[in-house]
Amino acid sequence: MDILIQSRTYQFSLKWLHYVLISLTVIVISISFLWGLPLEMPMGDSYIHFLYARNLVQYKELAFNPGLQEGIGTSSILWVLVLAVFQAMGISPLIMAKILGVSFLILCGLLVFELTQQLLTQQAQQKRYLIATAISIVAVCSGSMMWLALSGMETLLFLFLGLLCLWLYYRESWALLGVALGLLALTRIEGITLAGIVTLVELIRRRRIDRILVKILAPLTLILIPWFLYLQIREGAPISTSFAGRQFVVSEVNQRIITQFPIFYWLQKFNPLIHFIVWAFYTLMYIAGSASLPGPKFHLGGNLVGTELVVPVASILISLLCLPIIYLSLKHFFGSIKTLSFSESNQRLQIVMISWVFVFNLAFAICLPRPGAAGRYVPMNHMLFWTSLFVGSMLIRRNKFRMISLCFVILLFGISINYWRTVYHANIDFLVNVRKPAAVYIDQQVPADARIATTDLGAIGFYAKQPVVDLFGHINKDINHFLAESGGFSDYLEKEGICYLMLFGSLDNAGMDIAKEMGILEDPRFNLIVEKSFSVAVDEWTIGSGPVQNYMPVVNIYRVNWQNPAVCPPFNSTGLSNQD
Repeated sequence: MDILIQSRTYQFSLKWLHYVLISLTVIVISISFLWGLPLEMPMGDSYIHFLYARNLVQYKELAFNPGLQEGIGTSSILWVLVLAVFQAMGISPLIMAKILGVSFLILCGLLVFELTQQLLTQQAQQKRYLIATAISIVAVCSGSMMWLALSGMETLLFLFLGLLCLWLYYRESWALLGVALGLLALTRIEGITLAGIVTLVELIRRRRIDRILVKILAPLTLILIPWFLYLQIREGAPISTSFAGRQFVVSEVNQRIITQFPIFYWLQKFNPLIHFIVWAFYTLMYIAGSASLPGPKFHLGGNLVGTELVVPVASILISLLCLPIIYLSLKHFFGSIKTLSFSESNQRLQIVMISWVFVFNLAFAICLPRPGAAGRYVPMNHMLFWTSLFVGSMLIRRNKFRMISLCFVILLFGISINYWRTVYHANIDFLVNVRKPAAVYIDQQVPADARIATTDLGAIGFYAKQPVVDLFGHINKDINHFLAESGGFSDYLEKEGICYLMLFGSLDNAGMDIAKEMGILEDPRFNLIVEKSFSVAVDEWTIGSGPVQNYMPVVNIYRVNWQNPAVCPPFNSTGLSNQD
């Protein structure tokens, strides 16, 4: 008995040693990203969640503009509620979002460690711990995963809950699994795909609806129904307005692709093909960090955001080295699929994991086929890339080549961390020197009740008191119908009586001029007068926007000088403030 107790104590201590190693690695790398930077976020979208959380606490309204009944522009109600709890405690979301992001990244690493052990049952315990730790570190500590954790978005909460669901499924904690699945879908609606897969696998295994499925589906349903009913009553559909806005943006991007590259017109008919082609390029160029490599470069012409697409020759060489390693991993993976069975819990875990990754990617391939925003919508793809490289290297039989391959993966991992740290710093610099000052200028120089039309909601909503009109339809749900049925952007500006605009612009022929793309620069009904411009150097913008692609080098604040003065009514001295 004493020997058994000592053995279990040793195993417990050994596991905690690996837990500490994973946690410290995450903390050290995250500190290297944050060191010397202000508290701002790299994503303007983060401030949308912050604003909803603040307004929920201060005004008891789930609203972007307090007092106005508009669409719901947040795609993650659970993330808003979590931030609102800390907002009520007086903790700024600028601080809490980063603390939570790093905390959830650590928890993701620990869950990857636990899940990996269930897939390595044939290995000795110490070797299994070492391999699981290595896979955890490469899965969650890459540069892009650090960026996601520190972005202020809901991405790591979503990933944590997804991994927690897999762990609960393996342990057959059915009621808790149902709760976790419900919370996953509240974090992002596409999380419902995992609930569907779990239900289908259990139906196939049990061949009937029994009490186990009831234990899963009952709490899941009880958690989701109130939110879906609220959306249905308020929005007329069980999804938030932001989803329609995002689809509108993707549609506009598709049209730009067709206009700029007519040869790819046929690809529009095959969204899944677009998704996987773009993700392959995005992974090897940006997730791997090879876009930052020096040396000769191929110039492939203009890209979607108005700058030249440049591919280093070294990145092509790295891709050629990565592909055979990934091939070994995939070959092993597909070979193991043939032996999977529903009877063993660890094999069912594999079936659910594989199915979820495939279905999740397929859902985005059909609906939103773009990596965008640092690839935050499909975070498991980042993890799979690095895990595949590590596993593929470990599968090499000859020790010499195995060590060379592992050294290559470690070197590339370091390049990724350094590259994404540089990107993160450039994103923060843009927020501090462009987005935030533009919002503060509007707050101080524009009449308090003047509505500001924009395509970049986050910082202006958080730092300015003026009501915001969203030209991409994330909160103004009527604009998509209006553009489809009644006219163009100029007509919408006239209908809404817009006197001020805040839009991204170009600099030195780099970047996309949004006003030009909208077709409002030369409308005879008004003149656009630039009140103020904020910008960063093109080189700095190119670094920061490469893998993120959600901002241009310039933010212009326009006054709309209408030929018909009745379009803009006179402003009064009071206005609705969302910072009171």
